[in-house]
Amino acid sequence: QYHKIKPEIDKSLLEVVESGAFINGSEVQTFQKELEEYLDVKHVIPCANGTDALQIALMALDLKPGDEVITADFTFAATVEVIHLLGLKSVLVDVDYDNFTIDLEKLKAAITPKTKAIIPVHLFGQSAQMEEIMKIAKEHNLYVIEDTAQAIGSDFMDSKGDKQKTGTIGTIGTTSFFPSKNLGCYGDGGAIFTNDDALAHKIKGIVNHGMYKRYYHDEIGVNSRLDSIQAAVLRKKLPFLNDYNQARQKAADYYDKAFKNHPHLLIPKRENYSNHVFHQYTLRVKNGKRNELQAFLAEHDIPAMIYYPVPLRKQKAYDTGDYNDTDFPNTDKLIDEVISLPMHTELDEEQLKYITDKQYKINLSVVHCNFQLRGEDSDKDEEFIKDYCSKYDIPIFIKKFDTFQEKTNQESIQMVARRLRYQYFKDLIKEHDFFAIATAHHADDNIETFFINLLRGSGLQGLSGMKILSHHIFRPLLNEPKEDIIRYATFHQIPWREDISNQKNDYLRNTIR
Repeated sequence: QYHKIKPEIDKSLLEVVESGAFINGSEVQTFQKELEEYLDVKHVIPCANGTDALQIALMALDLKPGDEVITADFTFAATVEVIHLLGLKSVLVDVDYDNFTIDLEKLKAAITPKTKAIIPVHLFGQSAQMEEIMKIAKEHNLYVIEDTAQAIGSDFMDSKGDKQKTGTIGTIGTTSFFPSKNLGCYGDGGAIFTNDDALAHKIKGIVNHGMYKRYYHDEIGVNSRLDSIQAAVLRKKLPFLNDYNQARQKAADYYDKAFKNHPHLLIPKRENYSNHVFHQYTLRVKNGKRNELQAFLAEHDIPAMIYYPVPLRKQKAYDTGDYNDTDFPNTDKLIDEVISLPMHTELDEEQLKYITDKQYKINLSVVHCNFQLRGEDSDKDEEFIKDYCSKYDIPIFIKKFDTFQEKTNQESIQMVARRLRYQYFKDLIKEHDFFAIATAHHADDNIETFFINLLRGSGLQGLSGMKILSHHIFRPLLNEPKEDIIRYATFHQIPWREDISNQKNDYLRNTIR
């Protein structure tokens, strides 16, 4: 991002340095107005960071020690951290499994007479269901503080089709300008949003030691002001925020297309009420091998992160012992499944291809069926394959069949061998969770199948080669002719064995050859 707007950034930073107005300078006030216009909100109050923004928002509501604030169990600790710092009680609830935001039914069930506020987190770049949350809040007279640290620029659309920016719907909204955020500065920064004039006035005092007039302290406040250097950077980046979010969405589209049919990965759900701005692109790994995938990606210099490995209710600082794990089925699944792939505005197609290709790491195994039809040669084939797999440390599955014993009156030997083979393949897929089995056929087998179908009078529909049997079993493994395979093996000194029955004309396929 910097190199694309380097002259503008450099010029602005130099102007701040030359002005000497590092705190509460004109850049801060101008950025405040520009962000108000972008968000279509009455008041933006910049502050030092996103965590301060949450704390100051709670301070402005005059909550009392012991008052309860409901938020999600599956999020970054800052959200609950500030609740405890102020002597309030956090009430953690489960999240929706598909969109990672607060579960509405669990939210309703958690409300007590002591509940004063809700903090919905727009996690990973997608809005929580704010229309329903605001209905719940209105019914119970609760404040709503939107944690928009990961979703600035995202729109929420209500049931009437009206859109609002996340962070401007609740009582108060907060965000972070940490460098990795969708709108990031070159240090730390944050902001608070509200349409409430009285709350805005109070917040402006709190961020500045409780002062409205210098050395007169009307509120209990903190020192949390956005410095002019960060404001200058944010001013130059704000006009590009929509472009930044679109670049993230484009990268997410690429990921979606690559992974939507993956057997073990679930892509993020995009709710129709929110335009997801993808602060993170978070997959769910369904085969229990999330950590192995992360380690594999690290080996290939692809940073994949776990957001988040431990729910807040089980963090040492916040583990009160008040919670029952059965109330958090989604969170407890997600902490074992989620993995976030690289996501930023400068990902190009070459990088995305490299990342997505690595998700399809192939663990190969070999399956061999010994039908015991060729006496000693059948056993020699089996030993040859065992030795080869042992040499290269390839897992192998071997099954011996009494083919003649299995034969029925209506079946030929070829038919019974085929039946036994494919049933064994299906059993292996089910037992070992294989994605696919490719049969050891080649291009010659494919064209021979065409002529067999032709000779058997199979009609137009049958005039084809080998058909994929299912999305788990497909043929042929190699699309090269046998002659080329032998030439390749000879040149590279790769040993092979040939089925001696191929030399006999006992079977129609051999006659065609």
